[in-house]
Amino acid sequence: MSIKSLNHKVIFIGSISLLGLLTNSCKKENYPIEKNQLSGDTAIFIGTWEWIYSDHDYGWCEQQSYYEYLDSINTGISFSIAFNSNGIVSFRKNQELISEQRVIFNFFETQSQNCMLSAANPFHIYLNNNSKLYLTGCLNPDTMRLSGACGFLFDPESGCENYQNYFLKQ
Repeated sequence: MSIKSLNHKVIFIGSISLLGLLTNSCKKENYPIEKNQLSGDTAIFIGTWEWIYSDHDYGWCEQQSYYEYLDSINTGISFSIAFNSNGIVSFRKNQELISEQRVIFNFFETQSQNCMLSAANPFHIYLNNNSKLYLTGCLNPDTMRLSGACGFLFDPESGCENYQNYFLKQ
């Protein structure tokens, strides 16, 4: 075997190895769809959730305490969230698609009590596996409360205000 043909084989094998590494690394970055799927207890999320209202407490950084009630009538805005069984969540504002994200559960606990009357937040979801984009709150079969919705709805100023966002399943 000549040096030239040996070099071609080494380059060819090296190219295949590099292609294999790139393919494997891409697979690791793309979260497997079966891990995104909403099934079992998390299937409760599947469907479209329409925003009904938000409680907004604010003024804390000015040593004040204010409250306002926000809904589609006094804001002129409508919001909806739709979860599909493949673990994709769609966000809409005034019927217009804002974004679609992958659902990755940081934690989820089933809750037997009415979560609207509780301060508990038995779910925390990362969007596209990004800890800075998340949904946190609780839900019953027909109602959902989002205590945190970073990247959607109203983004509170950290330590200065709070939103509790309420949704009904359609």
